[in-house]
Amino acid sequence: MPTKPNHNYCLNCNHTYTSVVLEGEEVFCVNCGQSNKESKLSFWRLIRDGVSNLFNLDSRIVHTIKDIIYPSKITQTYIAGKRKYYVNPVRLFIFTLIAIVTSMLWLANFEDISFGNKTMSTRAEDSNILDQYDDLVDTLDYQNHKPLTDTIRKKLFAGVSNTKTDTIGLGENVQLFNMGETIHGYGISAYDAVHLDRDQIYSKYKIEGFINKVMVSQYIRVATNPSGTLAFMVKNMTWAVMITLILMSFFMKLLYIRKGYYTVEHSVLLLNLHSFGFLLIGLIVLMNAIFYSLFSGYDGDYDGLMIGIPILFGFLVQLKAIKKYYGHNLFVAFVVQIIINTAYFIIFCLASLLVALISVFLY
Repeated sequence: MPTKPNHNYCLNCNHTYTSVVLEGEEVFCVNCGQSNKESKLSFWRLIRDGVSNLFNLDSRIVHTIKDIIYPSKITQTYIAGKRKYYVNPVRLFIFTLIAIVTSMLWLANFEDISFGNKTMSTRAEDSNILDQYDDLVDTLDYQNHKPLTDTIRKKLFAGVSNTKTDTIGLGENVQLFNMGETIHGYGISAYDAVHLDRDQIYSKYKIEGFINKVMVSQYIRVATNPSGTLAFMVKNMTWAVMITLILMSFFMKLLYIRKGYYTVEHSVLLLNLHSFGFLLIGLIVLMNAIFYSLFSGYDGDYDGLMIGIPILFGFLVQLKAIKKYYGHNLFVAFVVQIIINTAYFIIFCLASLLVALISVFLY
């Protein structure tokens, strides 16, 4: 049984209670919402509150997760003024976007991009160590021990080759628009690709022209730092999605200009559709990761089903959202969906190209 507190103000924000606090009465601060019972702290209260906060999900999160497959319903409810029933569309969009980006970076193993059977940087470093070993052996009187030194060399440096003679462009498991043959034609050694800066490479291998320099530079970045390239691509994709979302809001405003919808209404629907899409992509990635981990001998026969079925489901959810929100019949909703998706694809490609061109000068 709580006792009457010896204060008439909130311990959290120092706001004075608007009424007199009676003994045993629970009062909630009108400024921050904290209860006066919070003032009496004990070990068991600490444990109880911690467990309660851990498992007591906000009702808005529960409602949003439950109705996320109905983007039109969430949009209509939010626009109608029930702003506390669902999570704010922008907050939901940002949260799901961060979640999908994080999961992609965590699950995607881009370290498999390699030069031969190792990353280019690793192979170049191994080659450098091999050179140091050979230089050290040359300083020793090893004529009577040559078989021993050769055996040591084979054991320690099995599979290591001289990256000063290996040229990049064909040996890597990286192909950017089939540029491998062009890159290979310059004769750039893997060692130089790792240890020289870009201007030195351009000068040494006589690479001229803006396009050729950009091509060589980006190819080397991908081959020498695959994980960093992945993070760079995902970050650019994120900006492209945001730009596309804004431009699509104006496109849909023009598409429904006679209907009197505000641009922000289209924005809210697009935000909710994106949030659903991000969660669906996350589910696809998670399903594939679980499947591959459970069945190590899996040969990929069912990849089409595991990806195709969720995509079809997402397509149907989008179709229903357009039909319900804009009041179309099924055929008109399908035609509008095709128009919207075509416009989205074009705008996203242009936004991605713009972001990529800007990033070339910054990365």
